Amino acid sequence: MRYLLFIVFIWFASSCNIEPQPIKYTSDPCQFCKMTIMKPGFACELVNSKGKNFKFDDISCLIKYMKIEGTSQSDYEFIVVNQFQKEEFIDAKEGLYLQSENFKSPMRGDIAAFKNSPIQIDISDYEVDLKKVLTWEEIFDLF
Repeated sequence: MRYLLFIVFIWFASSCNIEPQPIKYTSDPCQFCKMTIMKPGFACELVNSKGKNFKFDDISCLIKYMKIEGTSQSDYEFIVVNQFQKEEFIDAKEGLYLQSENFKSPMRGDIAAFKNSPIQIDISDYEVDLKKVLTWEEIFDLF
């Protein structure tokens, strides 16, 4: 009996990974606005210290959620954003950002995240000023 309880405990403990989870596009709702997450290039996620995941369809939703809930960045194990035009999470604090109404993000935060430099991705169709690259702290203060 103890052996069975030990196995159940190990299984349960290992199933509680504290890490970002893949977003199920067209079915997962945004934690803030409740709309279905549709666009991979703008989706983002918070993961708290207990492993609970909060998914968002727009960086502006994530930031507004944190501010309304009264949480700080240190309350989360992970704050990740998708790179613009990709389904690849990056650490939000390490990303670089551009804001332009031409990006047309789901909730009109219109922020695009980049892992390194926006110059590495063809964004010529969006008419953005590449001299106005923002940090996470600057984006966080916009909302």
